[in-house]
Order: sequence, then structure tokens, then C-alpha cells
Amino acid sequence: APHISPLRWPPIQWTSTERFALRLVTDEVLVLDGQKPSQLLSRIQVQHLSQLMISPSFTAVEGANRSCYFATFSPAPSSCGPAMVRVFSDCAKTARPVLTKGLFSSAAWVTMKWEPSEGKDLLLLVHSSELTEEDLAFRTLHGHGANGLYLLRAEGSREPVTVLTTSEDVLLDVEWCRGADVSAMRRIVTLLGPQPATVALVLYAPGKPIQRVSLDACMHGVRNSISCDNFGRSFCIHVQSERGMGLSNEADSADIFDLRPEPADAVAHRCAVHVPPREREHVGPSVSS
Repeated sequence: APHISPLRWPPIQWTSTERFALRLVTDEVLVLDGQKPSQLLSRIQVQHLSQLMISPSFTAVEGANRSCYFATFSPAPSSCGPAMVRVFSDCAKTARPVLTKGLFSSAAWVTMKWEPSEGKDLLLLVHSSELTEEDLAFRTLHGHGANGLYLLRAEGSREPVTVLTTSEDVLLDVEWCRGADVSAMRRIVTLLGPQPATVALVLYAPGKPIQRVSLDACMHGVRNSISCDNFGRSFCIHVQSERGMGLSNEADSADIFDLRPEPADAVAHRCAVHVPPREREHVGPSVSS
């Protein structure tokens, strides 16, 4: 099989309704029929294209101009030009970006995370170093990190591009925390180093200013990963290595935050994860608070 860069995987991405399928090729995004991927519908020109990420949760309204949301990344063509992130809201041949962000710092690749409720807002993590084996293995004990974090909002915001962290911050991980209502407050959980890591929430409602809340949590040991439940009620801070949780001396505990009733008043609860050494390869951990 031909070698495919991890940055181009999966080679074909479908919209949530499977009406369209997108494929990244040299300087182009191919728009295919989602039911018949061999049928080409249109081509969208994007110069120096290296990454593509379609919004998996956006659902188009029948008859609306917005058919799908996707974002592309193009590294800097030369030392004089910026890298570019482009957000599209249509799959037509004449589609033009509804939002662009130039990255003048060294940006080798990016991680793109779409908001899980409506799928219109995008978290952008910028990485200045080339992709390494540690990145391919998901993460190391010290987190995969990033050199900058941006929130891109193509609709309903007076501030379409918001800087959440800079290259001076040590960003270990970031995740969207799904809400029960698409019109409710959007919640982003960030984990910042150095160790012991600190937890902060980024809160905003559609069309409203952003709030930043630092959570007062006394954590002990290494923490480099965030996991949110599917109902937006809680999230967990723990250690994640390339071999999973519970397989290192520092991965014996986790911090669980309760987001109810108000995210800004989130309370941390400590729990211990015990895995007998001889059973680590065979059974999952048991949790006790």
C-alpha cells in the first residue's frame, strides 16, 4: 500500500449526513459524492495544502447556503510568507474561505478540533516542530503540547480569531466539553504546564464575549491529558502515555471535575486508580474515591 502521511489520514472524510466526501490532493480539495465516492462533484483550489479536517458534527439545513464546514492548513511556502489556515462553509466549486488565519511564526503542522455541538467553531493548535514518533504514538508522559492555541469563530462573533495561549505558555492538552443544549454556553478545558499542571476553563455563548476561569485544584504528580464525558457533566485530568493509563508509576491517580451546577464553580474530586502489576496487561483499572 502507498505510504500516507499521518497528517493526511484519513484520506477521505465524510460530512455528518454523508452527502459529501472530501479528499486532499496536491493544491486541491476534491469534493466527491458521499454515496458514490468515485463521482467527482467539484474541485476547490487551495495552494500548498497539507492538512484537511471536516466538521463531523455540522448538519446542513435544507436549502441553506452552508453545505459543510471544513478547514485546511497550508505551511509557509517560503521564509517570507505565512502559513495559512482557511475555514470553508461550502463544498461548491466557487467556495471561498469564510475565515482565514495567517501564522507568521514557524508552523510545521496543526491540530484542528471542531466544536462538538454545532460544528462551526474550531480550536487550532499550532506545532512548530516536525511530526515525531512520539506524536505518532499519540502522546508521551509529558503531553504532546503546542506552540499556540487559537479559537476560530466564522459566524456570530465580533472577534472571529481569539488567542487562547501563546508560545510562552506550556499547553499540555485542550478539549471541548460538550453541552446539553446547542444554544448553551460553550466550554473549553485547557491544561497548562509546567507540572504540577493547572486547569482553566474558557467559556462563551454564541455571539458573546469570552470568559476565562482558573480552577483552584491542588493536583499532585504528572497530569497531561483531559477526558470529557459525552454529557458535559464532568471531565477528568490524568496521565496518558503511549501505552495507556495506569502503566507508569505516575499514572496511579486522576482528578475528576464536576461541572454542575455552574462550570465556573467546578469542584475537583480525587480518585485513585489501582492496577496490580501482574494484571495490567489483562484487566482494566478499578477506581475508588
